[in-house]
Amino acid sequence: MKKLLQKAETALGIDLDGDGHVGKPKPQQQQQHGGYHGSAPQPQYAGPYGPQPVSHGGYGQPPPQAYAPAPVAGPGRGNVKALLIGINYYGQRGQLSGCVNDVKTMQNLLRKMGVAQGSYQEVVLVDDKSFPGAKYPTKNEILTAFKWLASNNRPGDTLFFHYSGHGGQQRDTDGDEADGYDETIIPVDFQRAGQITDDVIFATLVKPLPAGVRMTAVMDCCHSGTAMDLPYLFKANDSAMQKAMQNPAQFAMAMTNKKNAMKLGMELLQDFLG
Repeated sequence: MKKLLQKAETALGIDLDGDGHVGKPKPQQQQQHGGYHGSAPQPQYAGPYGPQPVSHGGYGQPPPQAYAPAPVAGPGRGNVKALLIGINYYGQRGQLSGCVNDVKTMQNLLRKMGVAQGSYQEVVLVDDKSFPGAKYPTKNEILTAFKWLASNNRPGDTLFFHYSGHGGQQRDTDGDEADGYDETIIPVDFQRAGQITDDVIFATLVKPLPAGVRMTAVMDCCHSGTAMDLPYLFKANDSAMQKAMQNPAQFAMAMTNKKNAMKLGMELLQDFLG
C-alpha cells in the first residue's frame, strides 16, 4: 500500500500522506534559501468578508521551506478560492468532535501545497465562535457561501470545497432518485431551517461553473459519494488505482447512476476487508 501511495504522489505531484515527501523519500540535503533572514510579511486573502491574515502550519509560523512545492496558481494561472465548512453541532444530539479541526487541517494542507498565496480567497464556516474570521454554518450562510464560490469564475480558475459534518437522506420529491431519497448535508440550524439536498448542492455549487474551471470537493460525511449529484463514480479499489497510476492522464472513470452507488460502496468495503 505504501508503494502504491508513493506512485500516486509521484503521478499527482502531491504529498498525500503528510510525510514531507512527494513519492519515494530522497536523502535529505542541506537547503539554502537565498539570504532569507527575519520574518516574512504575513500574506492576506481578500475574501468577501474583508481581508484576513493567512495562517500557516503552526498558526503564525512560516511553513517549512525544505519541501515547499511549486505553487499551483499564480500570475496567468487563474484565481484560487476555497470554502471550508466544519460543524461539530455543539450541545445538540449527535454532537461531533473533529470537524472544526478538519478545517484547520485543510487550511494547513492548502498552505503546504502552495495554494494559499497571491490571489487566493478563503471563506470558513464553523460552529466554533472562537475560530478567527469564521462565519456560523447556518443553512442560509452555507448557501450564500456556495453562491460566492460558484460565482465570478473564469476558465483557468481553481476552486476547493471541503465539508466535514453530518450527512443524511430525506424523501426525494422530484423523482430523480432511484432509491427514493435525496442525499443531504446538515447545517447547524437544521432543526429549524432544514437540510440541504444534493439537488440544491448541484444547482448552486456545480451547475453555475463555466467550462475550464476546476473544482475539487472533499466531503467527510455520511452519504457523501453522491451528495453532489455528479454523474461519475470512480471505483478506487486496488486494480483501478494501479491502472490509474500506470496512465494517470487516460484512466477511465466508471460512469454509473445512483442506484449503483450502494453496490459500489459494498464492493469497496469487501476489497478493504480482503
